[in-house]
Amino acid sequence: MIGALLSVYRPSFPRVLVYMLQSTEYHAKPYLSWLWRTQNFSLVMQRRTLDPTKAARMLLLALRVGIAVQIAAGVSLLVLGLSGQVFAGVPFGLALIFGYPVVWGHLAVLPMELGRLLISRPAERRLIAESRRIFANHQGIKIAVAGSYGKTSMKELLLTVLSEGLDVAATPANKNVSSSHAYFARKLSGKEDVLIIE
Repeated sequence: MIGALLSVYRPSFPRVLVYMLQSTEYHAKPYLSWLWRTQNFSLVMQRRTLDPTKAARMLLLALRVGIAVQIAAGVSLLVLGLSGQVFAGVPFGLALIFGYPVVWGHLAVLPMELGRLLISRPAERRLIAESRRIFANHQGIKIAVAGSYGKTSMKELLLTVLSEGLDVAATPANKNVSSSHAYFARKLSGKEDVLIIE
């Protein structure tokens, strides 16, 4: 019980929060649900580790800076309260110092959403526009494989059969989101006979 309580005050706590955000694909609702039901944060990163992507590193930096600022403000209030310069500085200072896990566990969503709004979405729109242009100008036959189940298997089957006599390019693995399509489109030579897009 005490170990679970102290797990939020470990230096690894911000890293665990970013790991949780990354594991929920940076979606606020599943992240917050996981945050609220977690009792011991030292047990969260058991299966995998944090993938140090640019987004993860930026979020980790934002959390560490925010936590440091909050603790510094709490210590300042505590010192000013103890010296009698600030009324109720001691309880407010202690609240700031000991409350940072709750505050930053929830505020972690703010830089994530700002990053999505200001960085990810504009970049994704540019990628989609670029892939749309590449696919529209490509002379090859385009086959789109859609559905709930079996898309990757069907794509691989088509790739195997059609590659017997044609130059065929297919989206890799099960990469079937717009940004993956854009990266796939960038690698095309323009001379392919058939494009298979999952």
